Amino acid sequence: MDKPDFGTYHHSSSEDSERLRETAEPMFKEAFSRLPVDREKAISILDVGCGNGFLLSVAGMFYPASLLTGVDSFSGESLHGSSIAQARKNMDTLGIGARTTILEVDLLNGKLPEEKFDLIISNLVLHNLQGKRFRAYRIIREMLKDGGYFLNGDLFIPTWALPDKFSHDMKKISSSFILEFTIEPPSSPISFLKHYRLAVLRGIY
Repeated sequence: MDKPDFGTYHHSSSEDSERLRETAEPMFKEAFSRLPVDREKAISILDVGCGNGFLLSVAGMFYPASLLTGVDSFSGESLHGSSIAQARKNMDTLGIGARTTILEVDLLNGKLPEEKFDLIISNLVLHNLQGKRFRAYRIIREMLKDGGYFLNGDLFIPTWALPDKFSHDMKKISSSFILEFTIEPPSSPISFLKHYRLAVLRGIY
């Protein structure tokens, strides 16, 4: 069997990118296991900024009956080697292509799926949008079903003006989401991972 190619994150080597995925995968699996969601149910899952499908594959394997959708513009520089063709190939390689739909669409300006999702996931995406990330949070909230969850793994790098960027962002989105819990990574030789957090958010209705 071919090995899936999930690409290389910008400002990172292929080895560090693989280490990052090895760190993120168990964090997301822990988060999935703590959600009040039936693992065997045919839930709908959307991956925002899916890239080559790494996180989509993690979710698809954890929820074996789930219906998967990934959206990405495939035009940025945040993931080298990213393409819709590679994403689809990876899903087929992993045996989940038949229940996966990959769409080339921009989150902020494109025509997104009209359906609502039980679960929305994202990894290392929203921080790239800078100030526009709060608009992205609102769009994501609108795509969730009642009682749905958004799991966002991202970098919250402090600045002089925002020494606690994570708390700042959670406060800014508090009218749309409730922070249920946070998972932090174990210590790592990858320096920027100390700013990585997995926020498990429940939509407010």
